[in-house]
Amino acid sequence: MLMKILFMILETVLISFTITPPSYRTYDIFIDGFFNNIFYNFYVPISLFTVIILSLWYMVVMVYQSTTTKKFSEWSNLDLIIFPMITTGALLRIYCYKVITSECFKCNDNKVISSGPYSCIRHPLYTGYVMIILGRLYLCWVLHNLIPLWVQKYFWVVLGIDIWFLTFGLYNRVFSEEQILASKFERQWREYSKNKKRFIPYVF
Repeated sequence: MLMKILFMILETVLISFTITPPSYRTYDIFIDGFFNNIFYNFYVPISLFTVIILSLWYMVVMVYQSTTTKKFSEWSNLDLIIFPMITTGALLRIYCYKVITSECFKCNDNKVISSGPYSCIRHPLYTGYVMIILGRLYLCWVLHNLIPLWVQKYFWVVLGIDIWFLTFGLYNRVFSEEQILASKFERQWREYSKNKKRFIPYVF
């Protein structure tokens, strides 16, 4: 149980560093339109923050029920997949922020970022985000019977909102960004994007 708690503490600390970007100057050109503002400035940080809350709640339940059941204290097969996935998503977002900040300090505003994770895919920041949010859905599923009844009633509402944002919302954001990048960098963007998938290298 101790190893699982330590792992989840590390996970929550890493996620806390991914809630807001380190420099808003690099994102100014992408924040356009009411819907994109709602998605990026409100939904993304709030959804990441709720992952932290759910992880902390999971740890409380794990400690509280450790004397009666080992359901939460032991690693299930899904735990071994989901929790490392959440941590990897957080690390990926932190790495993206580091690359973006580095390029910002170099004053490379007129260059498409193609180093670090951007050398593999076009939108690694969102890939990391999706990995974390899939973990949130798992935590919601595991814990939904152990939260107040009035919260349980809204579980499927939250799930529906997440699925909607992870499909329509995310794609709308991605295509808006790509249109702006294409208009700003033109040939650079065409050369960069033709050999790079959006979210998963060589796949999607």
